[in-house]
Amino acid sequence: LIEIKIDLEQIKFMFGYSLGLMPAFLGTVFLSQIDRIMLSNYLGNFSAGIYSLSYNMSGVLSMIAMAIYNSWLPDYYKLMDNKEYVKHDKQLFLIIKILSFITCSLILFSGIIAKLISAEDFHSGLQLIPIIIFGIYISMLTPTFARHISYTKKTYLTSLVIILSGILNFTLNYYFIPLYGIYASAFTTLFCYIFQFLLMYLVVKKILKFYTTSLLKILMWSSPVVLCFVFSLIFSDSIY
Repeated sequence: LIEIKIDLEQIKFMFGYSLGLMPAFLGTVFLSQIDRIMLSNYLGNFSAGIYSLSYNMSGVLSMIAMAIYNSWLPDYYKLMDNKEYVKHDKQLFLIIKILSFITCSLILFSGIIAKLISAEDFHSGLQLIPIIIFGIYISMLTPTFARHISYTKKTYLTSLVIILSGILNFTLNYYFIPLYGIYASAFTTLFCYIFQFLLMYLVVKKILKFYTTSLLKILMWSSPVVLCFVFSLIFSDSIY
């Protein structure tokens, strides 16, 4: 016979942990969609379509990054339980190197792919691609610290950071899209991802007072992406 037992304490923990993250998941969807919705409202569906094409090209990076982070999760918890922070950072920097290589490749070559698979009418918006990809890259660095918040079971803090980022993105888009058009949306989203990354770092370091990987070293291993991004902006006419 199969005996079924209900552990109320475990159920209570599961609900407390997951409910704290629900606003974060909703906020992530809001943050990724609000720019397209506002572009459609202010500039029309064609501009939103151009933006969506560029955004979809960067979706490859998100999928690869999340697959890597999820596969690393068991090792992460083991390292945190044993306080093996040096080994944690070594593995984290390897992940950042892989993501940096993929990001640089996308920034430099995704324009060619986009031209092959899209209609010529959409080519005018391909210069958005490096801006959006760079923003997605920054957002993929955020789990570096967001994972610590989940580890300490203070998931409501993750939701708070993402909600604040979503509000900031909405506000910036509201003011700048009418003034500067489609490029404003790309840059405001990039800015909000940087804001989210830094705020997550401050929450872990100052509020939770938990271990934080050196921000300087993360930026160091991200420097090739920054260089590729700047290069793509300077020579955008040649690349895209």
